[in-house]
Amino acid sequence: MSTDIPTAKEELINALKELSKASLDVSKKTNTLLSLLDNDNDNDDGSNKKKRRIKRDPNAPKKPLTSYILFYNHLRGAVAAKDSSLSQTDIAKEISKQWKEMSDDDKSYWRQLYEDDKLRYDTEMIQYRNSLNLNI
Repeated sequence: MSTDIPTAKEELINALKELSKASLDVSKKTNTLLSLLDNDNDNDDGSNKKKRRIKRDPNAPKKPLTSYILFYNHLRGAVAAKDSSLSQTDIAKEISKQWKEMSDDDKSYWRQLYEDDKLRYDTEMIQYRNSLNLNI
């Protein structure tokens, strides 16, 4: 029985070596395949590539908030205070429900706020673009 243990130990070691070699071979083949797939994607028309976001000039005026977002921002605190157990998703659902049920006359107030802010934005954009042209 004592002679069987060293033999079994040696067989186990050899099996583990073969398994390690096979694992290394699979890893190399996987890396080769991934490399080929990556190179294949580079030759595409660019549809799979990440698009780089254009950095926004911090001096540019901010766009106006939509009428719904103005309404949402106005009610968010009140809805959250009414029921503190509501998640952000539930708060958004509640405000969305109120917006959909609101009459067009009531929505006109929020649309007017948007129009006023859009006018401000357009005016500031004209001034901003003029300032860029003067600096060139």
